Amino acid sequence: MTDAAANSVATRGLDPRAIALGAAAILAIGLSSSYVMQQLFLGSPDTANVRLFQLLSTAIGLVSHAIGGATAGLVARRRGAVHGGIACLLASLGGVVVTLVMVGRQGQLSAILNIAFVAQWLIWVLLGMAIGVAAGAIAARVAAAAKP
Repeated sequence: MTDAAANSVATRGLDPRAIALGAAAILAIGLSSSYVMQQLFLGSPDTANVRLFQLLSTAIGLVSHAIGGATAGLVARRRGAVHGGIACLLASLGGVVVTLVMVGRQGQLSAILNIAFVAQWLIWVLLGMAIGVAAGAIAARVAAAAKP
C-alpha cells in the first residue's frame, strides 16, 4: 500500500472543514473570553477576584469545548465523537501555543514549563476532549436524524 493510499484509508470519513470549524469555535470563545476577563479583573489582584477568574475561566473553557465538539459533529453529520475529539485536541494545542507566546513575551516561561503545569494542562485537555467527544456524538446523531 502506498503512502497516499494508506493516508486515504486512515482519513476516510473525516471532514476537515468540520474539525476546523469546531476548533475555531473553541479558540474564538476561549481567546475572546480571556481578553474580556483580563479587562474586567485588571488591577484587581485580591483573592476573591482571582478565584472568580479561575472559576469563570474553567467554566468557559469546558463550555467552549462542548460548543466546539458539537459544532464539529453537527457539520460532519457522522462520526461526531471523532470530529469533536480532534477539534478539541487541535484547539487545546493552539491554545497552549498562544499561552507560550504570551507568557514568553513577558519572560515568564519558567513559570509554566514545569511538570505541574503540564500535568494540569493534560488533565484539562482530557476533560475538555471528553466533553467535546460527547457533544460531537450527540450533535452528529441529531444532524443525521434531521437530514432528509
